[in-house]
This record gives sequence, C-alpha cells and structure tokens, in this order.
Amino acid sequence: MSNDPRNDLFHLLGMLDSFVVYNTIKNDLDPLKETFIKIIREGLANKSFDEGEFEAAKNAGFYKFIDFSVI
Repeated sequence: MSNDPRNDLFHLLGMLDSFVVYNTIKNDLDPLKETFIKIIREGLANKSFDEGEFEAAKNAGFYKFIDFSVI
C-alpha cells in the first residue's frame, strides 16, 4: 500500500459521492462535503492529484451524484 497522496483522489471522490447521496436525507453533512471539495480542489491545484485521473472520473459516470462543476 502506497502513502502517495495522489492515490487519495478516487477515495475522496467515492466518499464525496456517498455523502452527496446521504446528504439528501441529512443536511448536517454539508461541512464535511465542503471539506472534501476543498481537499480535492487544493490537491488538483498543487498537483497532488492527477488531473487526468480527475477528468477520467468526471467522464466515467461512476460518481453520478457529484456535481463536478463545484470542484
């Protein structure tokens, strides 16, 4: 198992996707959702996350509950 932070993007996207689904029921998860979005934005900006992987995730349809336009 690698400690490379670039490997965290898909894990964060998966958690964000899960929280978006659950957030339709429970709005107190909004701060956590915003934290995930902030981490992903910063990781993309400082190149900790691979932009190609992010684009692949956006186009894959797997994360259907994420509004990628806010990231």
